[in-house]
Amino acid sequence: MKSGVLFRLPPKHLQPIVTRLLVLVLPLTLQAQPPGWEVETVDGPDSTGYETSLRLDATGHPHVAYRGWGGMNVRYAHKDPAGWHVEAVDTAGTATALALGPDGTCHVTYGHLTLPLPEVSFVKHAERDDSGWTIETVDTEEYVGLGTSVALDDGGNPHVGYCRSAWTPNGYVPQDPKYAWRDGRGWHIEAIDDGGSSGAYASVALEPSGVAHMAYCTMISYASISVPDRLRHATRTASGWVVETLTPELYSRCESPSLALDAAGAPHIAYTRGGESLWYAVKGPAGWVFEVADDSPATDYLGYVSLALDPAGFPHISYYRSSQGLKYAYRDPAGWHVIIVDTTGEVGLCASIQLGPLCRPRISFWDWTNFDLKYAQGPPTMPLVGAISGGQFDLWWIPADEAAAFWLFGAPNDAHFVAGTAPDFEHRLAVLPPSVAAWSSPNGVYDPGNEWTYLLIPVDAADQEITRSNRLGERDTEWEIPW
Repeated sequence: MKSGVLFRLPPKHLQPIVTRLLVLVLPLTLQAQPPGWEVETVDGPDSTGYETSLRLDATGHPHVAYRGWGGMNVRYAHKDPAGWHVEAVDTAGTATALALGPDGTCHVTYGHLTLPLPEVSFVKHAERDDSGWTIETVDTEEYVGLGTSVALDDGGNPHVGYCRSAWTPNGYVPQDPKYAWRDGRGWHIEAIDDGGSSGAYASVALEPSGVAHMAYCTMISYASISVPDRLRHATRTASGWVVETLTPELYSRCESPSLALDAAGAPHIAYTRGGESLWYAVKGPAGWVFEVADDSPATDYLGYVSLALDPAGFPHISYYRSSQGLKYAYRDPAGWHVIIVDTTGEVGLCASIQLGPLCRPRISFWDWTNFDLKYAQGPPTMPLVGAISGGQFDLWWIPADEAAAFWLFGAPNDAHFVAGTAPDFEHRLAVLPPSVAAWSSPNGVYDPGNEWTYLLIPVDAADQEITRSNRLGERDTEWEIPW
């Protein structure tokens, strides 16, 4: 994938809305055991692979931070053309998170544990360069570091979100979310929300300008134990942190939030409610918009959510469902698509997702049955986005180094694009180089009575299809994306 922001057309879920809080129920496609997915074991079987955090470097190679299940040791794995390489980072840690600098420097944050129980956790930061690992303590307050998250600013400085906890006879009780960052003077620490029992599952992200965002959940007492409740989003401003409660109702039971920012700095959050359904929230011009991504009938547990955005701003989410294993949901103009990726045993816990070239999903996860760290990569996805503007129908997509060309097809009705069939070649409208990411209809918008549908197919040097986009019609675009 070429670098740089090539376009950003607001997708349908950012349309202006009348109410501040809106729940959208969109089309849902469920596909089980899909072709094109590859799953491999990275490390094991000595109780490894818990709390994974995945990042891709500039060449598309995966890097994973994780910890052992029994020994609590922090580990790091990366893949190059020679295969996977595994290193030990620290002897005791939890809540691992990973960030990669543009120079290839690795940053791992985690809570350093002292045993036996009650464990005392300090926040630590480990940095890897050509000379090896350098470890420093970020926050020495007791019982901090459960649920760390790390991001790097343009200067390569780490910014860490995490939560402070208290030890009780029933275990840890998460309390206040905290934020730390490092500059030339050292580490600086701030409390974000000190309302008491107000921080769990920290997820942090930075705008290009350096403005920090953090998503987390409040806690509430239920049946004598502390459980996650409301979802919150905090933004760091010059005057302090501005905190929003996205789910104000009591017993919201929100868990496992994962935060990402799009090219315009708008926050997107994937999370679960009640441990049963997968939700997605995005902040648009008129406020937060909520969608249900996966509400499959089930009475089992859903969690371990991870979110990534493609260049068009569409969400891709990995997560775990105890009866279905590792799952992957993504959204395009046609709605939500839900895929069961791996069901071989108790798999999919601690999932973390990133997108490679052609929006190919990459997921690290834990195989609880075999105590292995595993890595999955799926087939490419190709979101096709369009808009009617100034009498023209314009299409945008993501350029791809992996493609030799883009074939653009059009047809005056849906019959030419029946699911599972190839498009009719007589309707191939254009053959475009892989560096091109836009096309305009040469004759303007067609007559409304003769609506056209478009399909984009990237092909390799042998003219073999790599993947195909969603179908996009002018009628749908005019009604659903009125920009």
